[in-house]
Amino acid sequence: MLDWHNAIGMLTLAWALLVGATGSINTLADLMLEAWRNDQLASMIAPYAGQPPVIVKTSVDDAVKTAQKETPDMIPSFVAFPGTRFASPHHYAVWMRGDGILTSRIMRPVLIDASTGALTDSRELPWYLKVLLGA
Repeated sequence: MLDWHNAIGMLTLAWALLVGATGSINTLADLMLEAWRNDQLASMIAPYAGQPPVIVKTSVDDAVKTAQKETPDMIPSFVAFPGTRFASPHHYAVWMRGDGILTSRIMRPVLIDASTGALTDSRELPWYLKVLLGA
């Protein structure tokens, strides 16, 4: 009976650690994304501060093509539209990812001006988001 008690205790501990670790990651993800938005994204879109909301004139296809020219060794993962959480009020954010086995989890945002279709900025993600997205 003691062996069953110990086995159930070890399984319960492993389950609690797993649930606690994934819960911590899910909780920290929002904080990490907000830290990126307030730091790097804010500096990337600083020239657009105070401008009125964008009138979208370029297509998503053109934005993706521009992003592919900027990062030819990567492929599009998703496109965030202007005003959404993963973009800015004035930009498409084309999120590119590596195209190889080892680089498929590496993400890079490319900001494309939604009114002109011009490349605004593209930077590597900070280490804490690389760890979060690579996990």
